[in-house]
Amino acid sequence: MASSGLMKLRPVVFRYRSDPSRQRQYGLIAEEVARVYPELVDYDNAGKSLTVSYLELNAMLLNELPKQARENKELSQENRELPAEVEQVRAEQARERASFDQRLATLEQSAWASKPDARLSGRCQNCLPSNSATRPSDMNCRYLCQFSSVIVVPEAMLG
Repeated sequence: MASSGLMKLRPVVFRYRSDPSRQRQYGLIAEEVARVYPELVDYDNAGKSLTVSYLELNAMLLNELPKQARENKELSQENRELPAEVEQVRAEQARERASFDQRLATLEQSAWASKPDARLSGRCQNCLPSNSATRPSDMNCRYLCQFSSVIVVPEAMLG
């Protein structure tokens, strides 16, 4: 593929020794181009690289332009689609979380109904989902359950 070879070329700024005005030139070093694209270099009779055939190089560069434009368009489309995909994943996670919360609430209520006098560490009666209006946060619940005299459901019964 031409693209990978083109990326190996190193543009340079130079001055010809034979130019008395010492004008800056822009281009490629023929020896370096010869390692990647020997067909783009003109050689002397002894086989030493002399110069780069820039006319052919320009054609190669122009050939790569539509490829890069296509790739850019494809990547842009992918980037436009990503937010929708992220939203789908978040929605699925929310559905799974709601399902999990519902199953957990059912288990907690079942455990509470089967052992209402348990006084082991776990969730207090105030923290069960049926008491959502008075339910403290999980951090507060664990604190209250440990230091109050409320009835708690054993962790072992919760799952």
